[in-house]
Amino acid sequence: MTNNTEISTPLAGIIDSLDIAIWELDLNYRILNYNRKAREIYGEGVVGDFCYHAAADRNNVCPDCPALKVLNGEKSGRSQHLRITADGKTIAIDHTASPLKNEAGTVTGVVVSIVDITHIKEIEQKLKEHQSELENKVEERTRELRENEIKFRRLYEESELQKELYHSILHSSSDAIVVYEMTGLVQYVNPAFSEMFGWDLDELKDQRIPFLPESEREESMKHIMTLIHDGVPCHAFRTKRLTKSGQQLNISLSASRYSDHKGEPAGMLVTLRDISERVQAEQELLKARKLESVGVLAGGIAHDFNNILGAILGNISLALTITDEKDKIHEILTASEKASL
Repeated sequence: MTNNTEISTPLAGIIDSLDIAIWELDLNYRILNYNRKAREIYGEGVVGDFCYHAAADRNNVCPDCPALKVLNGEKSGRSQHLRITADGKTIAIDHTASPLKNEAGTVTGVVVSIVDITHIKEIEQKLKEHQSELENKVEERTRELRENEIKFRRLYEESELQKELYHSILHSSSDAIVVYEMTGLVQYVNPAFSEMFGWDLDELKDQRIPFLPESEREESMKHIMTLIHDGVPCHAFRTKRLTKSGQQLNISLSASRYSDHKGEPAGMLVTLRDISERVQAEQELLKARKLESVGVLAGGIAHDFNNILGAILGNISLALTITDEKDKIHEILTASEKASL
């Protein structure tokens, strides 16, 4: 490079076409030469001025000046700064410095390359903002997940407690209880069912219970279909069911349909109460009432008969006073008195 205001080496055209600002400094930081891009950034007429004054409007060398590093013996220097261009724009620059040496190897100056990295800095800033936004979202999401984890753990513990509670209720019920899936396959029977009917859960799991007498099938299926399709519960339906040994029990049956977590029908819960003794007592009571009714009827008939006999006896007594056939009348009187007893 020469000491003219423009670069005049054979590479001047190439250097001027670069989109990198280049200027040449002497050992005192004075600007000796600069290319087209440098003129765009710093304006015309800076040759002879100090680089720190022309670039940063300072009165002394910038502390991290790359030229300073080179003149202090380093092989090269680099730093980044914000600068105000000749037309008033603020830009970010990345500038590097390399020593200029004569044939003896003595450093005679510095060449500085200046790259406008404003766009890169803007991208970096946007990336930082996005990163910060992403970090905030991640932090927020992590917090939500942590809160949800706590919530779901609590719900799980509550559901497990509820499940244990329901299981305890079903297990301790004195009524036989069967839980079916919607197709009618057994999922659970309680101990009272096993005691009442003779089958345990291992025998019935995912099976149908063979305890419906043919005589009860039609009426029972009406209630079951209404429950399955319409969800209408069945309350205290009187029917009969068979035990494993073939004994027929009189049963009061109640049933309801339950849903899953989505609200879809999931199965049926059926309660069966053995009312055989109650039915027998009712039948005996009915017999007693029939006998009582017969007694009342007989009493009424006897009362009416006695009234008729009373009239007969009265007429016989009268007949004794007016007839000579007293022996025959006495026989009639004797028979009538016996009938009235």
